[in-house]
Amino acid sequence: MLYIGSGGLSHHPTRYYPLPGEATPSVAAWQLAGPQGGSLSEPQWLGKLYEDHVTGADMLISGKRTEADIRLNPEFDREFMARFTTGDLDALAALDADECFARAGIGSLELHTWIAALAAQCAAGGPLPSRQIYAPTLEYGIGYGMAWSPPP
Repeated sequence: MLYIGSGGLSHHPTRYYPLPGEATPSVAAWQLAGPQGGSLSEPQWLGKLYEDHVTGADMLISGKRTEADIRLNPEFDREFMARFTTGDLDALAALDADECFARAGIGSLELHTWIAALAAQCAAGGPLPSRQIYAPTLEYGIGYGMAWSPPP
């Protein structure tokens, strides 16, 4: 069996995906209804994301945006991955969303996909993840990690 939980670790991509109430009207319309929102076509939205990402990368390279701006938090990421490999689903479910948001940005909500994959792996009787890699990738604006289990 293969269970995949995809999502970043610490990151705060509000430059690209603003929080509710903080977006321009055209972006808010897209966030709520996609191309049916009437503000941007799909090619326009994808073009906007591309341009925003290029500008954001330039800002990271030049130092105009920092680890603090994007809430890149290697300590948080390593703590999460250490908990993840213990298989303690109760401890993972007890993570406080507000604390995660404060320490690791809105992107930390993606950790739920990791937890769901681990729960499926455990429910299927598979081994716990024991191998992992981690890189705080400022140039991508995200904490990058991967964990995997050995074959049963």
